[in-house]
Amino acid sequence: MRLKKCILILSVSVCAFGLRAQETNQLEQLQQQVQRLLQMQENSDKVQREQRQQIEALSKQVSDLTKHQAAEVEAKKLEQQMASELTTHEHQL
Repeated sequence: MRLKKCILILSVSVCAFGLRAQETNQLEQLQQQVQRLLQMQENSDKVQREQRQQIEALSKQVSDLTKHQAAEVEAKKLEQQMASELTTHEHQL
């Protein structure tokens, strides 16, 4: 009878140890998965920051080019206006 009790206790202990080991393994897997997801989120955040910086830089370039083109158009208009006034002035002389 004592042998049966010892075997039963030993069996229960082995099962409990196996369950604990399985739970530990599952816990480690979940922790690794959380770490992977956190790393993916960090990478995603980094990519978003870089894209935001690129968008801002490109927007500034567009703005600068637009201003430059507007200034060139204005300079061309002034040049034409001055040429027209010069021609008119020469005809009056």
